[in-house]
Amino acid sequence: MAPTKDGAKDGKKPAPKKIGDKKEKAGDASSASGELSRQATLIKGYARERDLKGATKVFKDLVASGVTLTPLIYNCFLDACVMCGDIERALAHFEEMKQLDFVDVVGYNTVIKGYLAKGCAEKAHSLVREMVARGLQANKVTYNELIHAKVVEKDRRGIWQLIDEMHEAGVKANSVTCSILLKSLTSHSISSDVRRVTDLIDEIEEPIDEVLFSSVIEACIRIKELDLLSDLMRRFRQKGGFVNLSAATYGSMIKAYGQAGDLARLTKKA
Repeated sequence: MAPTKDGAKDGKKPAPKKIGDKKEKAGDASSASGELSRQATLIKGYARERDLKGATKVFKDLVASGVTLTPLIYNCFLDACVMCGDIERALAHFEEMKQLDFVDVVGYNTVIKGYLAKGCAEKAHSLVREMVARGLQANKVTYNELIHAKVVEKDRRGIWQLIDEMHEAGVKANSVTCSILLKSLTSHSISSDVRRVTDLIDEIEEPIDEVLFSSVIEACIRIKELDLLSDLMRRFRQKGGFVNLSAATYGSMIKAYGQAGDLARLTKKA
């Protein structure tokens, strides 16, 4: 098979090009930066294919080259370890990042995701306290990962403890947070939980997207609260953030109001 444009044969990724060689001209910083970006893309590609061996080779070759590496490269390899399910290697790599002072919120969120994938919720949550000790602020991604894990575990108390912690940290919920919380609502949910979720939806600063609205519809069907659906539709319109709904979403609404024998109300809302 003929080589590809990058010099690869048989569909295989090319070996990382040596950078940081002593023959490299001084002052060629932009070239080195571009090459690091290319290597980061290679690591990400191997991670998507769940090929940790390939990602490891790229990373080790970069280290051996003597080039000055950036937190981006270290975070890419950390993510590759997590995506490939090797939490032990991820933790060892993360410790090295700490020694180099390369840790940031992105890295912490990656390790949290890795712990949660292994069912280690307490270890994942403990990293939030470690972040604070390092002067780093947990963000929406941090809390959304932790909240999602509690929803999967059906840990109602844990869910709302995280929401309270999130507020105390000054982190506001977004549409992803609310979509996750809506999945926790069932016909057995207490009214105060339903109210808290809808209050959080009202606090969202960005426009209501169709993914969130679809989650609202599904939740209202499960808890048999179509009056709530009508009220939320009205509030969305008043905020000026109501989305143009697709045929699939309208189909869900027709199903919801049809089951309740109240298609006339849907006609008024459309």
